[in-house]
Amino acid sequence: MTEADYEEHGAAQLRHGFDIGPMYVLEVTRSGTVRYEEWADQDFNTPLSPSKTMLSVSQTRALELLTRLTNGDLEYLRQQPWQIL
Repeated sequence: MTEADYEEHGAAQLRHGFDIGPMYVLEVTRSGTVRYEEWADQDFNTPLSPSKTMLSVSQTRALELLTRLTNGDLEYLRQQPWQIL
């Protein structure tokens, strides 16, 4: 991939939620930053908590976090060493 490709597609995002109810979002950037958000609704109108971030996350660790969200393991995600930036 070229540098332009990396700039255009700099992050992957996974959403886990329900038709009516909360939405949980993990975003992983190519530089190893992971952001976790919890929202009260599908429209991202009401945050349930501040956005949380981890820096310098390895690809293996990022995949683990994405897999945990896929499996709905929200308690595991909430207990991680997030920073509020």
